[in-house]
Parts: sequence; C-alpha cells; structure tokens
Amino acid sequence: MTGGTVTGLPAVRLSDGRVMHKPTIPQLADELGITELPDPGLIYDVAVVGAGPSGLAAAVYAASEGLSTIVIEGLAPGGQAGTSSKIENYLGFPTGIGGQQLASRAQLQALKFGVQFAISRETVTVEQVDGIHKLLLAGGIPICARAVVVATGAQYRKLTVHNYENYENRGLYYAATPMESILCREKNVIVVGGGNSAGQAAMFLSGIAKHVYHVVRGPSLTATMSQYLVSRIESSSRISLCTNCEIVALEGEPDLQSVTWVNRSTGERTQKAIEDVFVMIGAEPNTGWLYGTVHLDKKGFILTGAAGGFENSPYATSVPGIYAVGDVRANSVKRVASAVGEGSVVISDVHRYLANERNQVPAEPDSALAALRAAGDSIGAKA
Repeated sequence: MTGGTVTGLPAVRLSDGRVMHKPTIPQLADELGITELPDPGLIYDVAVVGAGPSGLAAAVYAASEGLSTIVIEGLAPGGQAGTSSKIENYLGFPTGIGGQQLASRAQLQALKFGVQFAISRETVTVEQVDGIHKLLLAGGIPICARAVVVATGAQYRKLTVHNYENYENRGLYYAATPMESILCREKNVIVVGGGNSAGQAAMFLSGIAKHVYHVVRGPSLTATMSQYLVSRIESSSRISLCTNCEIVALEGEPDLQSVTWVNRSTGERTQKAIEDVFVMIGAEPNTGWLYGTVHLDKKGFILTGAAGGFENSPYATSVPGIYAVGDVRANSVKRVASAVGEGSVVISDVHRYLANERNQVPAEPDSALAALRAAGDSIGAKA
C-alpha cells in the first residue's frame, strides 16, 4: 500500500505460496501449467492460428484426417463465441448451448485426435521460406508448418467515451456469462449493441437483473439481429429497448455507478444509476500480425478467393499455403455455424495443397516416394 493506494495489482497467489504481481498472460499460463510449448524442430502439416469455432473445427478435421496439427491461441479457446451466454440457433442444440461449453467440447474433441495446443501465446509474424511457413510466437518461440489456417477472429470494439478504460472490468464487460451475471442480480444493467450476441445477452440478463436497458444506435434491431431474438426482446417486460441512442458519460469512483445516454434523434438525455454495462458493438479483425504478408481490405479483414487468393478456393489468401476462415475473413457470414463450416471445409483445400507440394518434390529412382507416385498414377489411369 502506498499513500492509501494499493499497488502491484492484479496479484495472483500460487499453490506454493508465491505471489505474482501484474503477471502477463503467458507468464501466468506457464506458471499454471495450462500451456504446452511446441517443439521448434518439428514441422507440422498445419498450424491453426486462433481457437474460436472456426479454428477448433479446422483442428478437429485436420487431425482426424491424419494431419499433424497445432493450434495457437493468444488467450483461451472459444473466441468471441466463447463469451456468449447462450447460443440458441446452433443446429443440434434446441435448448441452446453456452459459448464456453461449446468451445470446451470442441477442444476436448481436438485433443482426442492428437491436436497440440499452444495457449496464451500471441502470433507475432509469419513468413514463408522454401515452402515452409515459419510463425514466431511471443517470447521468440518459432513454429514451422507446411500450411497455415488463420482463424484469429476479431477483437471487441469500445465505446467512444473519454474515461472508458477506467471502468473496464470495473463495470464494463464484453461477455454476459454466469460469472458476470452474479454481479447483476436484482440490479439495473445496460446491454449495448444490435447484433445477436447483444440480443442473447439481453435475454439472459433479463432473467437475473432487475431490468435491462438495451441501447442501440440504429432505429431498430431487425436489420442486424435474428428475428427470434427481436421478438423476445420486444415482448419482454424486463427489457427497455432504447433505439437511436448512444452512451455519452460514465461516472463513479472507483467503480462504475452512473451512466448517461442520449437519444440522437430528440437530444433527450437519460441518466441512470447503473453499475454494469455489457458492450457488444462488434469487433475489428485480429490481423495486425499479418500486415505486409497477405492482402487485407480497407478494414483489415483478409481478402480470399477471387479477391486475391493464390488458388481457386474461397479461403485461399494471397500467400500459397495460407488460408483464412471465420470472422477474420472479408465478407464472411458472422455466425457460429458458418465459422464451424468454414473451418471444416478448408481442410480439404489444405489436403490438396499439401499433395501438390509433395508432387513437386523430386523423387529419387527406386525410392518409396517414386513407388507411391507410380501407384497413384496407375490407379488414376484405371479410373
């Protein structure tokens, strides 16, 4: 304690009694033993960067089809979908499934097929050398792979309020899970955003909080949200939909205590005693590490397929052997089901790419590779 102010926070006390002050995510992950450092001398068939729905799907299908696979994730498996309290429109789950529950099941499935995970390790750069892609992770850890699937998704957008950062995790949250809901019991809360994640959060919190104020900048939800959620929100007596509105002030010390929003059409200002705000206003692509490597659009999303792919595949980037799936890809459909589908389908492209690369390697006479190619040619001729 210094001058009445607590210093060295956040702090983590480990099982052996040691205390870590302000640890980085990789440091904490290493101490807790939840990350596995990859073998720098091994060349994987495919490296999947990102462990959201699309990345986990790619890993499951790649490993189940015999490809040596590693998944690299900067935080934790699940991605943006992992923060969703309940996904109700995902095929096969009529009563819905929590985003983190879906991610945990997918990770277990990947582990069953032998996928390696490098958790809490950001990817810094990637370069192609002699047909091999070398990825450099935070801490100077190299990983080599013949093909790369980029599934890094996007990061949360923030409100343009001057003291916004002061209240992150002190009243401002990006996920509405049972953990956050404990803070909201019988209190007024705000959900900001017009997409499905925001709608799911509003419905989930309406069963726990005293009242939910759903703030959106647009005139309605119909253009950005699934109709089943729109209908539930509009019919709920515990949700007030505030359209054409935006938050302009956050107040409180040390935690959030009051929120003011303004109706942009009428100029009317509303101030409420609010301690918890859930911000779900979309995301920006996690492609900073790819600038100068693959072609990106003006917003930073990866251009694929006809927009500049190295082959005729909707997931091929401008660099041979690098593919992109899920929300990080330009013009992708921002849905969990489509992300899983893209991650599953892209592995067929990876197989074709790896096969073509092997065929370009010279085969010594009477070698096993020459025999395999001869057998393949024979089968093709008979077909």
